[in-house]
Amino acid sequence: MVYIHGGGWRTGNKQAFRRQALAMAAKGFVGACIEYRLSPDAPYPAALHDAKVAVRCLRANAAQYRVNPGKIGAAGGSAGGHLAAMLGTTHRLQQLEGAGGNPGVSSRVQAVAAFNPALDLADLAKKDPAAQIRMNPIYLFLGARYSAQPKLYAQASPITHVARDSAPFLLLHGAEDQTVPYQQSVNMLNKLKAAGVKAELFTAQGAAHGFFQGILWHEETLQKMHDFFAATLK
Repeated sequence: MVYIHGGGWRTGNKQAFRRQALAMAAKGFVGACIEYRLSPDAPYPAALHDAKVAVRCLRANAAQYRVNPGKIGAAGGSAGGHLAAMLGTTHRLQQLEGAGGNPGVSSRVQAVAAFNPALDLADLAKKDPAAQIRMNPIYLFLGARYSAQPKLYAQASPITHVARDSAPFLLLHGAEDQTVPYQQSVNMLNKLKAAGVKAELFTAQGAAHGFFQGILWHEETLQKMHDFFAATLK
């Protein structure tokens, strides 16, 4: 399991998923909590390249870490959910692999759990005038306004790359999320199912952004994540 922290692609660290990683490790899932280069100093696709490096590292050193190289999952929240979803949908795109370690080793993951993820950056930018402001997280992540680089926004959106061979998805989203609208996960669910990909959506009624880190939802979301990865990886 590769765990990817959130923070608007510009803050946060690998401690964010420590609690979940330890709980999953107790149930037999090796966990790698990773860090990645942050914007605006390192704009897209640097963070995605780093996430792919982590997967390649686990796969290349599978014997050392005692992992099954054919069964690697990714989980992340918010910006980390976006990166996990990109891992699950972009394995066909060599141009997004980057120049990190273990070139030639696959960065494909076999399952994705994404908590309140940003999945369609183009849609977010079009619907939110604040996305055109220089200090907006999406603007800082991509280094450009949507009006200037619409193709870049599409390329950086997991929903763009959904195909029949995308990884199975578990989406977990707060119904009252004001940071990343719940509809983002609904749209992704529909696109995955239309492509014939196994996908499900856990709706946290009344919950806001980052709900899964709170006491109220921790045990339930942890169990959902465990059951999903047990069904898809074990």
